[in-house]
Amino acid sequence: MMQWCSAVCGVGLLLVAATVEPAVYRWVDEQGQVHYSDQPRDERAARHQFAPGSVGESARRSREAEVEAGEQAAIERCQTARDQLKQYTDAARLIERSVTGQERELSAEERNRLTDQARADVADACEEAE
Repeated sequence: MMQWCSAVCGVGLLLVAATVEPAVYRWVDEQGQVHYSDQPRDERAARHQFAPGSVGESARRSREAEVEAGEQAAIERCQTARDQLKQYTDAARLIERSVTGQERELSAEERNRLTDQARADVADACEEAE
């Protein structure tokens, strides 16, 4: 029971820590130079609050864009795998070309193996896209 409670508390602390923006302190030195730091220099340093839509918002939008790009890439991988499977199943013959340009028709067994692999690729890629 104690381990379960510790685990729940630990996860809760991680969630809170992940949502808290780091503190930034601002102070002006004797020469009038403005400084920013994650540590207060002295009692004159004030915690700086960024305007809504600035640093924290920009970071959030950046993370969302990365997630969206990853989702789009997964959708494209799924579609590519489906297109490849369709080409294999619709083709009357499957031809393999060597690096020297020689061609040979795949046997029924090779074709079945290739089509089965393409079906597995669709299952993997499209599961990832969901």
